[in-house]
Amino acid sequence: MANDSKHASFDLLNGAQIRQKLSGKRLASLPLPATTHEDFHADGRWRSWQGGRYARMHEGRWSIRANRLCVIESGETDCRTVSFARRAGWVRMPPPKSWNVGDAPTILVITGIK
Repeated sequence: MANDSKHASFDLLNGAQIRQKLSGKRLASLPLPATTHEDFHADGRWRSWQGGRYARMHEGRWSIRANRLCVIESGETDCRTVSFARRAGWVRMPPPKSWNVGDAPTILVITGIK
């Protein structure tokens, strides 16, 4: 799957759409195979894996607030907007703040939780 995100059309999702797209799903970074991913369990648990040289796992809870995806990790709340490219099936949103990589939107592909 090529990452041709410059030509994809992304639409901002509302709270109900975010829940429908992400509940019970894994978002993996492109290009595949992904070194980073986020799991959004249907029961509200959130887990992410930040791969690379300093690999780390993060855990917390996720919810929807005011049409934004919010993650609570170690008492800190991080809320992000979520966009979706229907034709490509990609999600675009900033990475979690706990990853400490800036706030440039990341292109992600939806997969099932393993």
